[in-house]
Amino acid sequence: MPFLLLKKVFKIMFKQYRFLKIFSSKLQVRFFELIIYLNNQLSYLLFKFNIKDNANFKEIESFKNIYLTNKSNDSEMICVIIGNGPSVRTKDLNRIMKLKNVVTFCANRFYLAYNKTKLRPTYYVSSDSQVINDFGSELIKKHCSKKLFFTSLKKIKLNSEKFIKLNLSLLRRFKFSKNIARGHNVGCSTLTSAVQIGYHMGLRKFYFYGVDHNFNFKMSTDNQAQGDDNHFIKNYRSGKKWYPPLTNLIEEGFERSDKFLRENGGFLINISRRSKLEILEKRNIDDLFKASEI
Repeated sequence: MPFLLLKKVFKIMFKQYRFLKIFSSKLQVRFFELIIYLNNQLSYLLFKFNIKDNANFKEIESFKNIYLTNKSNDSEMICVIIGNGPSVRTKDLNRIMKLKNVVTFCANRFYLAYNKTKLRPTYYVSSDSQVINDFGSELIKKHCSKKLFFTSLKKIKLNSEKFIKLNLSLLRRFKFSKNIARGHNVGCSTLTSAVQIGYHMGLRKFYFYGVDHNFNFKMSTDNQAQGDDNHFIKNYRSGKKWYPPLTNLIEEGFERSDKFLRENGGFLINISRRSKLEILEKRNIDDLFKASEI
C-alpha cells in the first residue's frame, strides 16, 4: 500500500539525519517538524481508513468529548490542572478533590505527595522526556488515576499497555491541537499537554493551581540544570539533573491555549496561591471553593 510505503520512508528519513548537519540548526528543526507532522498524519490516516489497526488511537478516540455538556446545564465540568510549585498547600488539594463536577490532572512526580493528601487525580500526564526516562516505571506503578498519558518524540521503552502515548506534532512553534490523536505540541510544558488532552475530552474551563512559574537552578557543565527547590515536594528530582525551562516558549503555549479556549467558549485561569505567571487571568482559589459550596 502507498501509505505504508510512505510511512517506512519517513521512518528511515527520521533515523538517518546526519546529512542535515550541513544545514543551519533552524532548517534542521523545520525539517524534523515536517517529518514528524507527516508521519503522524500518515499513521492516523492508516488507522482512520482501517488500513492498519492501532490500539493507542482507538483509546485516544474513546475519550473524545466524554465531558462535553450543554452550556446551560449546571453540571458543566471544570478542570483543575495541578502544578507542583512550592505554593501548593495540602489543604487546598483536599478541597479541590471535593469540588463539584471537577476533573483533575496531575503531572510528573506529584505521586510523591500521596502520603500528604487524599487527592488522587482523575488523569495523570507527563510530557517531560527526562522525567519519563528517569522515573517512567515508577510513575506507571504509582500514578493512581484513571489513565496515564505520556507524550514523547521517541519510542517509550516501557509496558505500553500501562499508558497512552501521545505523539508530538511540532518541536517549537505552538499551535493548539483540536485532535490530539493526530499529534500535539506540548509548548515545553506538561501542563499545556494536559490542557489539550482535557479539551479533547470535552472540557472547556481550565484552572491552573500550583503553577508558581518561578525557577531556581544552577547550570552544570553539560548544560543541564541542578537544583531541587522548585517544588512543594522534597527531593523531587532525586538528585538527578534536568533540562532548564524555556520560559518564553512555556508562556507562549499558555497564552495561545487561553486564546484558543476563549474563542471556543472556555478559558485558562491561574488560581495559584503565589505565581509569577502574569500572562493569564488571575483569580483567588478561595472564590472557586466558595462558588462550589453554594
